[in-house]
Amino acid sequence: MINLKQHTPKGTDVGCLDNRRVIVRIGTVSYIHANYVATPNHPKRFICTQAPLPKTCYEFWNMVVQERSASILMLCNFVEMTEHQYLYVHQVLLLYLNRARYLDDSVQPYLEEFTKDYLKATKGF
Repeated sequence: MINLKQHTPKGTDVGCLDNRRVIVRIGTVSYIHANYVATPNHPKRFICTQAPLPKTCYEFWNMVVQERSASILMLCNFVEMTEHQYLYVHQVLLLYLNRARYLDDSVQPYLEEFTKDYLKATKGF
């Protein structure tokens, strides 16, 4: 099991198993608090991880790009500990994609409009 004191996961109640741990090979930091989850037909069917923190967002998106993730499923409330989780992840994604030049200019207006719609929908939070 990975020594969590060396790294910065949100919660230390769930550790990473060395034989199932995702190793990030893009960028300068190889550790991310993430495990591959197996199914009967596939040894690395999906990845279970925490939402990125400000100091781990690059590792998170490097992992997504490296693993060629087709989907990201968020299993938390929109607001946790008074923080708007999805909007933060969305902003981190835009920042990463813009810096890495993966974002086509034609998509930018759509993503900005999506952010405005999200802000309207979560006004009560």
